[in-house]
Amino acid sequence: MQGLKDIETRTWKTKYRGKLLIVASKHPKTDNSGLALCVVDLVHIRKMKPEDMAGALCSYFPNRYSWVLKNPRRIKKFNVIGRQGIYNVPNKKIKYIRK
Repeated sequence: MQGLKDIETRTWKTKYRGKLLIVASKHPKTDNSGLALCVVDLVHIRKMKPEDMAGALCSYFPNRYSWVLKNPRRIKKFNVIGRQGIYNVPNKKIKYIRK
């Protein structure tokens, strides 16, 4: 986790605000595939704007939503049997790394 992204883009929005565990997708295959990477705070969701490209590290997609993230916290990486959407992961699995 380098804290380079402060925006995630999605095709859907949610009313949820709060802690969010960031999990890398299993595809495409990378060193972090299927791993929980960090915890962030989801603070706001809005329609994506062209100026969101830098924070999202992606191209502009006018039909997507920008999920604004703050306060990234490093954790010890662990495997997650993931799925799309927001779901619960037991808190005991999350081990924060102190700076």
